[in-house]
Amino acid sequence: MQQKINYDDVDFSSLDERFHPPQHFTLNITKRRGRQLRYGHIVPSGAKGTIVIIPGNQEPLEKYFEFINELNPWDRRWAIFIYDLYDQGGSGRFTRSPDLVHSNGFEDDILDLEHILDTVVFDERRAARPCVVIAHSKGGHFLARYLARNPDMRITASCLTTPMMGIYKIPTWLRHLLYLPNEMGLSEKRITKADESKSQLTHDRGERGTIRDRLAHIGVYERTTGMTFGWVYHALRSIHRFYRPSNLQNLPFTQSLIIKAGNETIVDNAAIDHLHQHLKGSEVKTIEGAYHDIWLESDEYRTPFIKAIIDFLEKHLPQRS
Repeated sequence: MQQKINYDDVDFSSLDERFHPPQHFTLNITKRRGRQLRYGHIVPSGAKGTIVIIPGNQEPLEKYFEFINELNPWDRRWAIFIYDLYDQGGSGRFTRSPDLVHSNGFEDDILDLEHILDTVVFDERRAARPCVVIAHSKGGHFLARYLARNPDMRITASCLTTPMMGIYKIPTWLRHLLYLPNEMGLSEKRITKADESKSQLTHDRGERGTIRDRLAHIGVYERTTGMTFGWVYHALRSIHRFYRPSNLQNLPFTQSLIIKAGNETIVDNAAIDHLHQHLKGSEVKTIEGAYHDIWLESDEYRTPFIKAIIDFLEKHLPQRS
């Protein structure tokens, strides 16, 4: 499937209107050393602030349309930038396994984030300060590593939702065992298969909870169906690297909201608490009973989650006068 830079041939009519492209939303492509990254943005005239959204694993940027529509950034005069992480959504793929999320090292993903900020968000003064970055799961891991190695004064505040600072209940012996396939040349082989109907990502079994499959069905993007051993290998290595004392000491003072899921079964909440202890200026909120992907949760859990994020944004971004 070719990367989409518009929705001219996509029929969103089968989806509820809240999942349709937001008003004034524009898609585009940027490249970094041959890696094509698809991004979207809304930039109102006279923008008073900027929000950057970094998605999580195996998801397209369109997953966040419901939130962007709720936010109504055009009327608030807030610029929005969001991009697809490499090897998922509408960004470029590793050609040997287009249906799998793979990795040759998370360092490239952190450089992709730096590229997006430097050449897309803050290029030609399109973005207005202050700037708040919202990052989910794997995206939260990338943001934490980016801040540890490159404190960025352009970022006013950050919101990390169920960030992947550790993997849920993975013992040391299994972690070492998972290194072996990568060392045996099997890094591009499948390790997991996605099945949203049986996952513990969300309680919602309606349109919201299955929105990624529905977006793939109408041709918005090519759905990934799992991850490779290489992805797991580099995820574990990156997590280990982040917790080196030198990295933790480099974390800047950043006004941050960290949101945990009370019924988390994907990432390690204890590791998130460890991040909170070292990320000066951070606060933690737990959505009790929620599963990992609170963005797609049922209203019981998602409503207080979205309220916490919007309250945080309104605290750090100017309101339209």
